[in-house]
Amino acid sequence: MKINIKQMLSNSEQIKKADLLYDERYASIYNQIWCEKNHWKPLSDFYEKILNSLLQSSKNWLDVGCGTGYLLSKFSEVDRSGMDLSDDMLHIARSANPNATFYKQSMTEKRPELEGKFDLVTCTGQPYCYLPTMGDIELAIARLAEWTAKDGKCMVAPSDLVDIMDIEFPHDLYDLSGLPLSRGVTTLGVVWTSKEHDGAYYYQLCPHLDQLVRWFGDHFRKIEILLRPKSEEGTTRVLRRVIVASEKRDIGDDTPPTIILPSEPLFDVRKNTEEAQSPVSELSNKDLLKELAKRLKSGSLVKAAVKKIVSG
Repeated sequence: MKINIKQMLSNSEQIKKADLLYDERYASIYNQIWCEKNHWKPLSDFYEKILNSLLQSSKNWLDVGCGTGYLLSKFSEVDRSGMDLSDDMLHIARSANPNATFYKQSMTEKRPELEGKFDLVTCTGQPYCYLPTMGDIELAIARLAEWTAKDGKCMVAPSDLVDIMDIEFPHDLYDLSGLPLSRGVTTLGVVWTSKEHDGAYYYQLCPHLDQLVRWFGDHFRKIEILLRPKSEEGTTRVLRRVIVASEKRDIGDDTPPTIILPSEPLFDVRKNTEEAQSPVSELSNKDLLKELAKRLKSGSLVKAAVKKIVSG
């Protein structure tokens, strides 16, 4: 069987992809699949709950990658706008939000008339994953920040592999002020393929949460990470975190950002079993090697891997 794998798309090809994949048929069932189906509804409910809180102090709102306008339609009393690339998705969004304003463009495009305009800018559907490079995603984050008002907030839902796997990188990537200017900086992300309804596999580029926080820290002085509570059902074992950035920087402000992490340790939230472990960032390299040798000897590492493969 021949597998059709599409290469990462250039900016000029993004609109073509959006119109091909997010066509009339897919747009007509999109809400049923991703917003209303029991498997994913708790996640859209979580986003709606956060939005309800953020919109209390926001007079206007821009949703980037708005799709069918599902979340926009939940707040009809708000002055709201949407941005997307798909004509068919925007057609449904306009029908669901007749009083809203919509823009058809890439999230990397500059739009001077929107700069500093919105009290709240959101992006929950991870459209940035289809951008061709990490540099393009960094540019998209810069655009989200540009469109956010001086006293506004920016909310983004990462598509992070850490929310699926039992791994965690140490949180030492947020502040790069101590690095010499001549040193290159590694950007962390994962490339995976997603089989879309047209039968083809498309590359998606997903920056790690720490990487997104670093980029947002270039534009905002306060970064808060919210976590979907473990008591909620749905979305199988997948956790989802949300970044809320605020206190937009003035030009020339390079002070380290304040980062507010979830009150509950991620590993305790993810796994409420005897396998729950503390984050590896708390261990020294020597202790890590000892722990690895111990688990290899006992066979617990292999058992855990087999269990994950079977249950997955």
